[in-house]
Amino acid sequence: MDIMSKKILIVYAHPDPKSFTHAILETALECFKARHFEIAVRDLYAMNFSPVMTMPDFGQFAGDSPPPDVEQEQKLIKWCDVIVFLFPLWWSGMPAILKGYIDRVFTYGFAYATVDGKSQGLLKKAVVVFQPQGGPEETCSKEAWPAMDVVTKVYTFEATALKCMGYFRFPSVSTVSKEIRLSYLSEVKKFCSELC
Repeated sequence: MDIMSKKILIVYAHPDPKSFTHAILETALECFKARHFEIAVRDLYAMNFSPVMTMPDFGQFAGDSPPPDVEQEQKLIKWCDVIVFLFPLWWSGMPAILKGYIDRVFTYGFAYATVDGKSQGLLKKAVVVFQPQGGPEETCSKEAWPAMDVVTKVYTFEATALKCMGYFRFPSVSTVSKEIRLSYLSEVKKFCSELC
């Protein structure tokens, strides 16, 4: 891949612009902009993206064109080299708006298909996840993280041929010290710089 032509798609899911999740977004953007990458940010809450599957969504299975909002997201996924998912861990999972994004955008015939009787991923992109959370590492590492690994890494990324380049979890963001939060942001910056 030509490093100078790298295209980054950030799918961001948090409603609060003062959140630590947003601080991660700002850190990643600063790094990518400094390297003159092409960047598209999809702020799902700001876009008021509808996570609800409706009958027009199901028309795609019969060969109909996707709804216009889904078609736009699929074009951006085709355009990019790397997808960055940025979301908080809520109830051992991603926010509903992001789950709905995946439900509606990662459709049959676009993200995966059946080939010779077997499911085959079609996206063939790189993916990175930044996931802050309020819960402590001790609890999340035993319960929430293993569940997320199965749902996200296996049944979403592997199933659609997305290669996970990094999955970063930042526990206890609401209770740790400022120094630890800054160290989390330094980790984001370091990874984004190495990705660059």
